[in-house]
Amino acid sequence: MMSTRILRQAKTSNVKNPAQRLRVLALYKELHRLGRDYPDPAYNFHGKLRGLFEKNKGLTDEAEIEKAIKLGEYIRNETLALYSLRKYRHLKRMYPADSLSEPSFEKHDPNADHSPSPSSPPPSSSRPPAANASSASIPAGGEAMT
Repeated sequence: MMSTRILRQAKTSNVKNPAQRLRVLALYKELHRLGRDYPDPAYNFHGKLRGLFEKNKGLTDEAEIEKAIKLGEYIRNETLALYSLRKYRHLKRMYPADSLSEPSFEKHDPNADHSPSPSSPPPSSSRPPAANASSASIPAGGEAMT
């Protein structure tokens, strides 16, 4: 089909570096496969892919070819990231966070400050205050007052 025509054209092109040519062909085939699952059919992934490769088919400078390959690899990585996010979003819709927690529990706020504020008094102890020796009912001599 159309992709085989591009591959035939690439075989007949005069590329100085055959290793670069193989990298370009492998990248095109990988991007073409990734485009099958592109979430938005109106985007015309295959058409844009083909246009980019045809636009750059006349490049002869190895630095420019390498720059175009890097752009293609970037597009590949971004497309793979898009697919990963699509799977994550699907799972998030299937299992919303609110349905997993009990309604009676408070939600944990990780940004909340749980330390006591400096203006609040320290927490009171449950023990009664200790008796002072000067206010005891037994005098220092050991005899009880009557």
